[in-house]
Amino acid sequence: MGTFDRVAVEQLGAMSKLGSGGQGTVWALADGTSVYKEYAVEVRDKLDVAALAAMVAFPAGLPDRQAAALRTRMAWPTAIVERAGQVAGFLMPLAPPDFHVRIWMVRNYQQRLAQVQLLLNDPSYLSDRRLPVDDQLRLELLRDIAQTMADLHELDVVVGDLSPNNLLFSTTSRPRCYFIDCDAMRVGGRSILPQIETQDWQAPSAGEPIGTTYSDSYKFALLCIRLFAGDQTVRDATILRSIDAAIHELAAQTLATAPTERPSLAQWRRTLAAASLAARHATAAAPRSPAAPAAQTRPVTAVPAKVSGTAPASPRSPAVGARRRVRRLMLPVVVAAVLLFGVPNLSSVATWWRDMGRTDTTSVNTSPAEQAKQVADLLAVSGRDRKRVVSAIENTIACRKLPAAADALGRAADGRQAALDRARTLRTDQLPNGAELTEQMILAFRHSKEADDAYQRWTSAVSSAGCRSPAMRGKDRARGDSESAAARAAKKRIAKLWNPIAESYGHPTVSHLTI
Repeated sequence: MGTFDRVAVEQLGAMSKLGSGGQGTVWALADGTSVYKEYAVEVRDKLDVAALAAMVAFPAGLPDRQAAALRTRMAWPTAIVERAGQVAGFLMPLAPPDFHVRIWMVRNYQQRLAQVQLLLNDPSYLSDRRLPVDDQLRLELLRDIAQTMADLHELDVVVGDLSPNNLLFSTTSRPRCYFIDCDAMRVGGRSILPQIETQDWQAPSAGEPIGTTYSDSYKFALLCIRLFAGDQTVRDATILRSIDAAIHELAAQTLATAPTERPSLAQWRRTLAAASLAARHATAAAPRSPAAPAAQTRPVTAVPAKVSGTAPASPRSPAVGARRRVRRLMLPVVVAAVLLFGVPNLSSVATWWRDMGRTDTTSVNTSPAEQAKQVADLLAVSGRDRKRVVSAIENTIACRKLPAAADALGRAADGRQAALDRARTLRTDQLPNGAELTEQMILAFRHSKEADDAYQRWTSAVSSAGCRSPAMRGKDRARGDSESAAARAAKKRIAKLWNPIAESYGHPTVSHLTI
């Protein structure tokens, strides 16, 4: 089906109802990839059909990379659907699997659309749903939303009805955000239907025009505040002071100034990118106690699609203050890293889409050589973590330098988690047996992290109980050995899959002893 096609509803075949609302009904097509939104009869008279046609055609006017990247971040309309010769609705993509969440509901798990509104609840309620979300993910999510909105603005596209109902999040992939209900957006100053606003997400003044870059900025500030507060209605930016001073300043300025003086989404994007990178470095650099697991940022979980009241924000953990202190010390490093690794410098939207294609491993059209280099870099980092683990285990068996050994194992576990996160976002579709290579890397890093965590508990127990105590042969050592064996099996498979690729592209080969 082409971009410009108009299709009759009869051509869509069997459909299953996904839901309905004030504008109409949404149906899932049998192909498993598309969704049909049919407007209610009373809404169709208000449709600007030309605006809908222009929206469907919009990606075709962009360079291929931009158009493809646009589609990775939103359910953009792909075709007009007619009923009895009249425009009745449109087709759009089904939200990708990564933008669904598995949450605990009293007696069992349920799969739900991962609407951002799920995150705007108090930590205790969310933790009951068993889907942990920390402040690092919040920063990454907001950064991706700001990136997407800033570049939409460069394309003369305004989100308009920005609300947590129209946004999805992912805990497993990058980008972290995915926009739905894109037909509410204003493209080139035109809207398919009159602009509306979600309750509690309105522009601050009744006289302010809606569906503008300025109203987008205001609503984004609300989203930032509410995501960290775990509250659906709060408008006080104070919560952000403990997250990042620059983010707090932007939010406060947005809420207090006239529309034309609000910070742009490009400013938000730069500030959030720097904060996210700083937090990542600070977390990696923060010392860990060998006798206890590292402090966790506020655990937050996703909640049901329909949310109820709000609750006061919970106290922030001591780890946040530690990260902020480290962040100040690392400012020069952060600035250099930002410049080196490419916070998008959007003099034009084309620049950003091009840069995103270079730096984001989920972008489209990554060449085989680029994919091979990304895998090689990841395996090299993993090899350094393995050396640290081997040395720490040898020291524990010899009963020497136990606190340092436990700390080394904790840092190795952090490295394995970072490698696991990276492996989940790598594109290997242009490499021979790429899917299996990715699967084995994920298995190897997951089992390695579990092994490192178990070995750290073992080393800490030996340090506390003594070298001649039963702790030396305790259950955590056995668990570490078991997980290590599982990781080793996956690493052997990685070596078999990767080495021919490495030789083809001039990268070092590996063995299960070097990953």
